[in-house]
Amino acid sequence: MATADGVPGPVVVTGAECPGLRAGLVAGLAARGVAVVGMPVADLVDRAAADAAFAAVARAHGPVRGVVHTALEPEVATREPITAVDDAAFDAVWERTLQRALVVLGAGYAAMCPHGGSFVVVGSAVGLAGASGLGPYAAAAEGVRVLARSAARQWGPDGIRVNVVVPAPEHEHTGVTSAE
Repeated sequence: MATADGVPGPVVVTGAECPGLRAGLVAGLAARGVAVVGMPVADLVDRAAADAAFAAVARAHGPVRGVVHTALEPEVATREPITAVDDAAFDAVWERTLQRALVVLGAGYAAMCPHGGSFVVVGSAVGLAGASGLGPYAAAAEGVRVLARSAARQWGPDGIRVNVVVPAPEHEHTGVTSAE
């Protein structure tokens, strides 16, 4: 991934230790000669931890030029009728999913702001269509999409692109699809 100035740099992939679509994204970027740095979910617990993790990437690999955000909470695939979702279950999916996206966007922006860069936020068809038993995740996925769109509108003038990609349901990276 390169910025508008054409300079390649490392791309951080959040949740890269997870299988499936994330692994394919990492392999695809690496095959194109992009330096890919996986950032485990444990590095994204809050903004201070994420800022430190992005700074460590920059020290080791040069200025961060891209972020692919794929990290998700393990609880997203827990199916439960909406009427049975309690506060703790809702927070585990909705709050942490949106908070993690906000942390990644903020720390990634700070790392890329001096020179520009690109975000790719991997969304979910579940957020677009809903799914039986996945109400909190569907809401969180749509919330992340809107958050990323808002960041795109705000950061475009700074040379930072923010895009959301939503894989086809058969490639859904959570293991659940809206068709279920």
